[in-house]
Amino acid sequence: MAGFGVGHSSFNILTARPGVVVHSFSEDLNNRWMFMFLRKKFPGRIKVFYGDSSDSIPVYFTLNQRLPTLRCDMIVVNGKHTDSPLNDIRNFARAASQPYNIIVVDDMYMENVRTAWSAAVRDGIVRKMLTCEFWAMGVVIQRNNLYK
Repeated sequence: MAGFGVGHSSFNILTARPGVVVHSFSEDLNNRWMFMFLRKKFPGRIKVFYGDSSDSIPVYFTLNQRLPTLRCDMIVVNGKHTDSPLNDIRNFARAASQPYNIIVVDDMYMENVRTAWSAAVRDGIVRKMLTCEFWAMGVVIQRNNLYK
């Protein structure tokens, strides 16, 4: 997940299914209380990596190449909280579970987010399923999803 904000999405995902783990790459931890609450309520199931997601996502995968490979079944890109939503889409796409995954990009009302989503579809990174004024949903179809 790119962006933590006040933790609404993280809370929804953690409560939706037992055992799910959220990895959030964010420089906008606006509500430390919520993060502490989630960490206590769901021990070991939420990890926040601070910093610009354009940098922190590639760094995470580079530093953890020897660990069991992280595969993302669901990818959430918070377009409003990143300068480059296309970078987040591309970086997370490399870790998407294949062949089954879901990618959700919100804040589609913003021009840079719509442009990033359109580029990801055009470049064959994602297959669009649904779009509306506020969010888009698709499947990562990029076959080269090994992070190097």
